[in-house]
Amino acid sequence: MYNNVAVHQSHHNETRRRSRKESTTNKTRILFRRIVDNNDKRKAYQLIRQFMDFEPTNIARNYSSDIKHFIWKAYVESRIQQNLSVCAIDENTNEMVGIVVNFVSTRKHQQRPAPFHPVYAPHQRFLKTLTGDVFHDLKCQKYFTMSFGYVRREYARLGVLGKLAGMSEDLANQLMCDMIITTTTSEFAFREACKRGCQPFREISYKDYQDPLTGENVFSGVPTPHSRARLMFKPINLYNNLRCRL
Repeated sequence: MYNNVAVHQSHHNETRRRSRKESTTNKTRILFRRIVDNNDKRKAYQLIRQFMDFEPTNIARNYSSDIKHFIWKAYVESRIQQNLSVCAIDENTNEMVGIVVNFVSTRKHQQRPAPFHPVYAPHQRFLKTLTGDVFHDLKCQKYFTMSFGYVRREYARLGVLGKLAGMSEDLANQLMCDMIITTTTSEFAFREACKRGCQPFREISYKDYQDPLTGENVFSGVPTPHSRARLMFKPINLYNNLRCRL
């Protein structure tokens, strides 16, 4: 659901390898960096709230402000604390205009299950069905999740999300992960993830999905052309891991 990373191919391999990047397009100067200080984390909260207003499954469920805050606390805040998430800042306005929330999971240190919420519970069951057991299903020991990929609409054609995705992949290599994982909930996100080499592993049709507990067609209101959610993966080559560590 929320790991809706719509990525664009980066054209400059050298700039992708820098931890701090800048680009100038149409007089808009963008600074790319990891989210490590509290000020950026506060800005991330505001940007993720915007993301929720456009994400297809959120549109279908029409969640209240309180539920969106719960989603932030349960699914985003603790993951940002790993200091692996990346963002784009418009230097003219000092506003955060793009984000990808990243985190690492290992067999020894798996993510804690999100707390239960009665209103959000159907969505939580959907996420569990979609993601399954990544360690078992994909036979990996350590994987890197790219999630909540979002760029403000007025910056969408500047390649911002592509550069953020490139930074994220570099981090996955540096951390010697086996796999990159993402879930896509829109057709655009699916196409763009495919361009970066991600492969679908599991998919769920919105039209056909029924809550296993209640039988409700939870996402009957997802707008067209979005038809399904997908768990996607990209194996990481050992050579790329070693090259990033040199």
